Order: sequence, then C-alpha cells, then structure tokens
Amino acid sequence: MMDFTEDNSIIEDNNEPHYFNNSNASLHQMEVFDTNSSTIVQEMDIHAVSNSTQESIQENTSIINLCDSDDEDTNIDQLAYNPVVNLNSIKLVKRPKNVKKILPKHRKKTEKTINFLEGQRVNDYVSSRSKLNGYTLHMRDLITLLTPKSWLNDVIILNYLSLLVNNCEETLIITTDTWVDFGRRKESTVMKWTKSNNLYNFKRIVIPINPNKNHWALFVVDIWEGIVHSFDSFNKTHMREYYIVTEFLSLAYNYSVKKPGEERTMPIWKYQIENSPQQKNTYDCGVFTCTNARYFLLGKKLEFTQPDCQLLRKRIAYELVHSELIQDQATNL
Repeated sequence: MMDFTEDNSIIEDNNEPHYFNNSNASLHQMEVFDTNSSTIVQEMDIHAVSNSTQESIQENTSIINLCDSDDEDTNIDQLAYNPVVNLNSIKLVKRPKNVKKILPKHRKKTEKTINFLEGQRVNDYVSSRSKLNGYTLHMRDLITLLTPKSWLNDVIILNYLSLLVNNCEETLIITTDTWVDFGRRKESTVMKWTKSNNLYNFKRIVIPINPNKNHWALFVVDIWEGIVHSFDSFNKTHMREYYIVTEFLSLAYNYSVKKPGEERTMPIWKYQIENSPQQKNTYDCGVFTCTNARYFLLGKKLEFTQPDCQLLRKRIAYELVHSELIQDQATNL
C-alpha cells in the first residue's frame, strides 16, 4: 500500500523543524507582492485556531470566492472558531529575477489574489469557477502553500494536479484515497474505479506518491506505450510504488470495457526515471512535484531550479484560485 501524508505540513524555523497542522494557522514568513513596487513583500503572524474547535466548525464553514472582492459571507457564531487571516510585519525582499518568466503579465492579478487573503478566515472554503477533482480546498491550504519552508499537503497536490488534468486531453489522476483502498481491497477497489474510469477512454494517468509519508514524488503513466515516468526531486527510485501501480493498472485493464473494434492490449511495463530538477532543502518536494507535472503534461522542458520555488508557490496559488493556467506567449509555459 502506498503511504501519503497526513493533512499537515512542516515548517523549519531557526533550523529546527516543527509540524504545522493546517487546522492551526500559526504561520510565519508569508511572501506576497507589494502592489506599489516590483518587490515581493514578506508578511507574518497569522492567528491560530485550536484542534479542539476544528470539528465543531466543519459543517458550518462559509464559502467565499477569492475572485470576488465584494464577498460578505459572515457568520458571527463562527468568528471565535474561525479566526481572521491577519497579515502584518511586512518586510521587503528582493524581487526574483525569473518573475517575468514564471508569472508573465499576471503580477497585478496575483497581487490582488494574494492580498485578498487579509481579512478572510482560515477555515473558509475556496470557491473556484470550476469544480476540481480533488479534496476541498480551504483558505488554510492556500496559506500553507504561500508560506516558505512549509510542506504542501495532499489537498494542495490533488487540487493542482486535477487542474492540470482538466487542461489535458484523455488524462486522469488517481487520488490518494484510491491507493489507500487498493492496499486493503485490491480487486474490489479496481472494479469500483473502472466503473467511472475506463482505461480505453484515456492515454495518460497522473499519480502523486508519498512513500513513508515524508517526500512527494510523481508518476505519469503513458498507458498504451507501457511507460511509467518517474519524477523525483531527490533523485530517488520508487520500485515498490512502481510495482503497486502496474499491478493496479493490469487489474484495471481486465475490468475495463473495450470499445467496438478496439485492438489495443495492455503493454509490457517499462520504468523510466526522468531528469527532474533537484531540490536543495527538505520542504519543497511538493512544489517540485506540481511543477514537474505542469511542465511534462504541457510538453515543456523541466527548466526551473530551487531559487524559483517562492515564485512557483505563488503561481500555483494563483492558478488554483482562478482555475486557469497562466500562459506565456513566448514560452507557453
């Protein structure tokens, strides 16, 4: 069975890592754009909500739309349990040199989106224009994403990969829940999955993996070519996960319904390790996973590096909020 992260992240402060559960908004060093300059501003100190109050607000959380600056959804009874995102202690940091490449012509829109975090509540849902095939995205997830040195959780990973899949033809994603179920009930899980995901309707499958719950990596399967592409920012091999994936797909092939005249057959599987850019820290693996998926699925070279991660986090946040991918006319990244 594949292992995936719990809904928490890790933040390193003063070289000592500590856990940040997304239900607790005790964050530091959130970086956003300064709308009046070409710099990035760094904002800190977001109030916390305790675990004991978390369950009591799950069913009564309001939904807001980050694209709508006039949103006035409020519920006074929830205010004590759903604290406001409070941004202060602004600190200017140097503007990254790749801002035009990674966020082309979208700086002002990105500023507006990120700055809209102020005054919103950490447990509110993020409403987008299109429904993504992932877990429910909350404000606290965006806060995690925009916080340097924080791990991306499965909510962010799945929602972003689903957005990418929605922009590709004949491509689907296998979620973390499916792998958990497959580890417990193999054939019944595959039978249920193929009822809504007939392999003959697709060419590619995107699979986020998190072995031992401590590192995100990525598989992209070209189904009918029989190739499992592996992307890992620590250059690790994942043979155990590879065998699990191919076992799942072989069973899925048996339960998928052929179209009239269909002649394709399940190929012999091949494992291909791709040249992923390498991370230089212990917390940006989710950013590398999302960006590797973005560039590979769009047919682009994996041309990004560790220093780009602060901008990549902002691009991911912008694209999640607006349910659209930023396009550059020059490079079409």
